[in-house]
Amino acid sequence: MLDILQWDTLDDGARNTALARPASSTSEQLSRDVAAIVARVRSEGDAALRAYAREFDGAATEILRVPAGEIASAADTLSPEQREALNRYLERRHGGQDARELEELRSSIEHLQGQAGVTDDLALRVGDLEERLDFAERLLTKERERRERIEPGR
Repeated sequence: MLDILQWDTLDDGARNTALARPASSTSEQLSRDVAAIVARVRSEGDAALRAYAREFDGAATEILRVPAGEIASAADTLSPEQREALNRYLERRHGGQDARELEELRSSIEHLQGQAGVTDDLALRVGDLEERLDFAERLLTKERERRERIEPGR
């Protein structure tokens, strides 16, 4: 049952108790939880991704793809500042990757985007993989945040 507290009537100790985080599971439990998520996604595929999207993000969608036309035209809608920010993000995201490799990757993506009409199926698959990667990154971020709550400073 939910306790209702009158904040202005609480002393410092009671306020600290009210604000304390609940006890966390162990690192072992976190590892089991992550393994269960990965196993479910591997076995159930998109159905598991949809279920986790509902659970973690409150998103109820059946479509896990960005339309090919949107992918192809997305880069054209960016301002120079946004394009530069995206380039900086890609460089950070790929960590120690060589700048030349990143430029080749960008060129390849732009080439694929330019060929979207001819390679519509490929663009759909790229969009699907990008969404899955973004979803996996959100899952990992949530798990890292959870792990940090369990084991601060680690």
